[in-house]
Amino acid sequence: MKKRLIKFIEKYLYDLAQKRLRNKDTFIIAITGSAGKTSTKEAVRVLLESFFKDRVFSSHGNMNESVGIPMAVLGFESIPTKTGWPKVLFEARKKAKTKNFPDYLVLEMGVEKPGDINYFTGLVKPNIAIITNIGPAHLEQLKNVDGVLKEKTELFRSLNDEGIAIYNRDDKKLCEYLQDSKQRSVSFGFSKEANVSGRIVRRDADGTLFEVSYKDTKKQFKTKIIADHLLYSILAAMAVAVAMKLDFDKSIYAMRDLKSLPGRMNLISGIKESTILDDSYNANPISTLAALETLKIFDHTGRKVAVIGNMNELGILEGKAHRVVAEAAALVCKQLIFIGPNAKLMKEAALKMADKERIKGLKVDIFDTTSRAVISLDELIQKNDIILIKASQNKMRFEKIVEALMAKPEEAKDKLVRQGKRWHS
Repeated sequence: MKKRLIKFIEKYLYDLAQKRLRNKDTFIIAITGSAGKTSTKEAVRVLLESFFKDRVFSSHGNMNESVGIPMAVLGFESIPTKTGWPKVLFEARKKAKTKNFPDYLVLEMGVEKPGDINYFTGLVKPNIAIITNIGPAHLEQLKNVDGVLKEKTELFRSLNDEGIAIYNRDDKKLCEYLQDSKQRSVSFGFSKEANVSGRIVRRDADGTLFEVSYKDTKKQFKTKIIADHLLYSILAAMAVAVAMKLDFDKSIYAMRDLKSLPGRMNLISGIKESTILDDSYNANPISTLAALETLKIFDHTGRKVAVIGNMNELGILEGKAHRVVAEAAALVCKQLIFIGPNAKLMKEAALKMADKERIKGLKVDIFDTTSRAVISLDELIQKNDIILIKASQNKMRFEKIVEALMAKPEEAKDKLVRQGKRWHS
């Protein structure tokens, strides 16, 4: 009965969203990828609002699936709690009839199974399609990375002749896919071969001095964003600016105020004068290795610590992926805390790597669940540690780890991910 009700809600909202879009001349930007979708969506939103102000609407939070995308098209800003659905379904019909519709719509599209992108693009036809990267995510149904590539690139195939594909030039899979394509495209990345390229000039606890280049133009600015993989969101937004022929200087100025979203590589003051690198929103192998790389190059006098939980939906790559992450963490940190079903496996892999590389003094602790880890965190953390916190969302909920380590936990509702009523109901 529950599945039938969900299917009814999906179709009801989808049909109303189609009705609302009908005969609307709206410029639509759709974003997908294995990591960085939400941060890229935020960067594109900030860019467009600097030019078009209140004529822009973007999907909020994680409204990137079969219910969330139609709700975003209808103008909703959040998915309700269970008790809030009757009100939403009543309001949806009124929203479908409204004549007030944004000129620019920015949508994030998540993928869990084959056919998802075609389902979404059956509703919205993008003018610009962005793919952030291709990697091992949702492999239980997509099987392998080639399956991910095939499904994600359906977004490019949905474009008409005037549509523009924006892609990560540093991603080998995407480059191979577009190598012989005649599709209109703009690339971004740290590679000098990208149409819009980036370079880190300097990075410290206050942020990153970042340089963006396009053709013969180079501009430097300071951003609060510190992680390489999140700087890609700026480059993707600047690729949109190029594709839409927006003023380059004004676009760069808009990026100066961009901030990381909650749970995405944010620096937070922790207990015992520690620093928390909060990346608790979600995790897959690509984003976890990228977070560890940021921790590695971070200039810090204290210990480097990583609290890493399960990465979900990896299918047959589950064991290998967790071993690779654990090995990488062993090369960066002095203290590792692994949590979840793969904790023991990760501990074995980390210690084996430490032994192989003759790393002395690595400490590794493991816990079955997040709640059990929270109880022991205080005794494991030392003064002046910098602590990376990273895990998948489902069954991990690592924002609870962050809250337990915060110097001012009363600020959790303003700084952490998943603090709304839906998550506490």
